[in-house]
Amino acid sequence: IIAKEDIFDWWTPQRSPGLMEKELEPENIGWIGNDYNGNGRGLVKPIWINPNPEKGIATIDFISGLIKCAPFVVAITIE
Repeated sequence: IIAKEDIFDWWTPQRSPGLMEKELEPENIGWIGNDYNGNGRGLVKPIWINPNPEKGIATIDFISGLIKCAPFVVAITIE
């Protein structure tokens, strides 16, 4: 997982409007909007290619580093 490619700070503050749009390809932007207080938010939609397509993916480990910020998954789609 690569920061600012696969994951991104979901806060899109007013001091840097359009930051996600500038740093990510359009197909990697999952959602950009505002919370109930009007603060900018955004979700990244990473696309991962199986490096060994002859092998199926049975599980995905999602591990937190137990720090103040932590990644989270909203959804996963397999094609």
